[in-house]
Formats: sequence, C-alpha cells, structure tokens
Amino acid sequence: MRLSVEAKTVISAVTMTVLLAGTQSSVCAANGEESTRSSDKSMEEWNAYYHPAPDEPSYKNAKSDYMRKLSPGGRVFFLANRKDFAEALVELEKLPKKDTGSALYAKAVCLDGLKRYSEAVQCFADAQSKIDLIFQPGPKFYIHYATALFHARQYAKAMKYLDIAESMGKQSAAKGNKEPMPVTDTVFRRKAILRELQSHRMNADLVQKSKIDFGMFFSTISMHDVPQLVLQKDVDLHNVSMEVNLDSVDYLHNPFSEAAAKKKGGKIPPVDTKLLTVAREMMTQNRFGECYSALDGFIDANIAEGAAPVEYYIRGYKFADEYLYKVRMLQLGAGLAAGRSNMGLSLRGNFNTDQSKFWISVENRLLGRETSLPSAVSTGAKSDAALVSWCRYAIAVRALSKKNYKLAAEEFGKVKLNGTRDKDLLLFSNVLKEFCEKRK
Repeated sequence: MRLSVEAKTVISAVTMTVLLAGTQSSVCAANGEESTRSSDKSMEEWNAYYHPAPDEPSYKNAKSDYMRKLSPGGRVFFLANRKDFAEALVELEKLPKKDTGSALYAKAVCLDGLKRYSEAVQCFADAQSKIDLIFQPGPKFYIHYATALFHARQYAKAMKYLDIAESMGKQSAAKGNKEPMPVTDTVFRRKAILRELQSHRMNADLVQKSKIDFGMFFSTISMHDVPQLVLQKDVDLHNVSMEVNLDSVDYLHNPFSEAAAKKKGGKIPPVDTKLLTVAREMMTQNRFGECYSALDGFIDANIAEGAAPVEYYIRGYKFADEYLYKVRMLQLGAGLAAGRSNMGLSLRGNFNTDQSKFWISVENRLLGRETSLPSAVSTGAKSDAALVSWCRYAIAVRALSKKNYKLAAEEFGKVKLNGTRDKDLLLFSNVLKEFCEKRK
C-alpha cells in the first residue's frame, strides 16, 4: 500500500505506541519488586550503551551480555543507536527480512554514520517508499533523512524534509503531545544552517563546520518508528527515556558528573584559554580575521574528540556551559568585521547545558525572532543584566550582518549600559562600535 507524503505525516504509529505503552504500564502498575526489576533493566541498557575506557573492566561485558538478550532486529536497533554502525550493518545482513521499511531506515542511518552519503540517501528513499499502515515513522525519520541529504550537499531536498518534520511536530504538539527535545526547535536551527549554505553558494569552510553541528544531536532512532525490526522482548528490555539521553549526547552514552569523575581518581583538565588571550589581543588591534581564527582554535582545543570518554563529556559540557556560546557570539562579531559574509547567525547548539534558557533567548535576537529586549526573568547563574547585555550585542551583530552600521553602532554602544561585568563582551562591543561608526 503506497501513501502520499501528506497522508504519511497524518497517520499515527498505533502499533508500536500501544506495544510500548502496554509494556510500560504493566511494569509501572506492578508492585515494588517489579519496579526494582524495571530499574535493573534500565541500568543494564544504560551500561550496555556506555563506551568504557580500557581501565574500566566492570563494563567490559555489558554490551555483549545485553545483546545476547535481544532479537536479531533488536541488536541492529541497539548497535545503530550506539553508533557501532559497521557492526549494525553486519547484524542487519543476517535478518531474514532486510527490505522492510524499518530495516531500511536503520540501514540508512548506519550508512550515513559511515559517511557513505549517497548510499544513505538512496536507502532513506527506499525506506520512505515502504511507508504503510505498519511502518509509519514520526518526524525523526525525516530529520535523519534531511541529515543524510545535508551530508550529500543536497540542501534544497534537505530543507523539504525538515519542512515535513516540522509539520509533523506541530501536528503532534497541537494534539497535546510533548516532545522531550522539541522537534520544532531542532528543525529551526538546522534550517538556519541550510539557508546560510544556500545563500552563500556552499562555502566549503561553513559546510565542514556545519557538518559537525548538523547531525550531532537528535540522531537516535526511536523504537516506535521501527516496528518491523524489534520484538516484544526488545521492547521489554528498552527504556524510552534512554532515547532522550542518546539524543542529548554525541557519542558518549554514559555521562559522568564531575564529582563522580573525581571519585574515580580522574583529573578534569582545565579550560585552555591561551588562544582566547590571543583573540583578545587581535581584537584590540582590529585584526578581525586573526581574531576569528584564534577563537576557532580556542573552541577546537577544548572540545577534542580524541579525549577519553569521561574526560570528553565533562570537559566538553563544562566548556559549553562556561564558554562555547559566548565565544561563538564574539566570533560572529569578529567574523563579520573581517568581511566573512558566509557565516550563519545561528549558534547551532543543542542547548543542553545549565545556561540553555539564557542562550536561547540571545539566539532569538540574533536570528530576528524577537527584536525587543527581554524583561526580567530567572536565568540561573547569569544575571538579568548579563542577559540584556548579550541580547543587545546579538541585535547589534544582526544589524552588522545586514550592513546597518548605524543601528549596530548604537546597540554595541549600549551594551555597557546594563552593567555587564563580562570584560570580553565589553572589549568586543567597544571595538565593533568604533568599526561601525567609521562606516555608517
């Protein structure tokens, strides 16, 4: 049975929703002993997803022990979400039915993860052609399809499938369903990247940087989207909340707290600020291009994929919370002053840190979603004065990107009025104000 795209977006995934809901309700409705079993199963799955360091023997067999309990299709689902893509494809070839929509969806995600982009795009198309009353994936399928198209540099088609995902997300929200990581916000940020790429003729530097941000988060296959792949025992062993955890982290699937890491005897490396110091010096000398490059190096130096798992998570999270979005904002100002017209204004973050609300508010001004300054709100560790100051800076950067130097100079000049104590924000605002005043 073939359905139109419009029809496919309307049909609800009844089969797996009932299956998952029935399983969860049966566990939750049971007595304390059943709750303990459920907790043990969740921990077993959690440990299986964890990528242990060589010196952590306690997790050595967690993956293999868990996989022995899964069906063949359940193993494919697990390995794909664990990002063991090559291993997942080996398991997929063992399935008696490799051409179902569910199997093709999982295969497409794995091919994309292995950078076999043209094959992934074709496989997503094959999976979409299989959509019927049984295989009827939700908006994440279209987000993943768009990611593969993005990697293949088919930006117009990627935008089309993000539109479908957004439409489905809005329909779901209208029915009162709450997404743990809102589809609309995820789609909005990715669309911002695509628009910049399309308008600036696929600048190679921007393409490379955006590849890192575009598909890093919200990349997990949802179990209810692959009903032909999993069996009841896979559902019983799965906790849906695990999908939320995996969607929030790139390839580290067992994030430790800083306290836990210290207890394990590990050292949390401090943020390396040498290149930030260089960037400050370059900014004072109006050497904007060199400032931009120094800030780029500052980010790369502190989010290194080669780090050990626990170190990577804590270091990366800590850096994101304290520096990443601030530095990206400063970098936008320096880049525009250097004549880099190919930059996307989106912060391109997953906003999964303690300061998420703060930076989402700033990005709204950066992208023109909101034009007025925020009223007094609770923003966690940062004060309302800091929020207003960064929003002013964001409005100024947007004006600079539009070559509205008069407005940009005015807003950069007002940053200090709100009493911010951020020396970098004040430095960049003052230099950029002078830059704009010479051009208005």
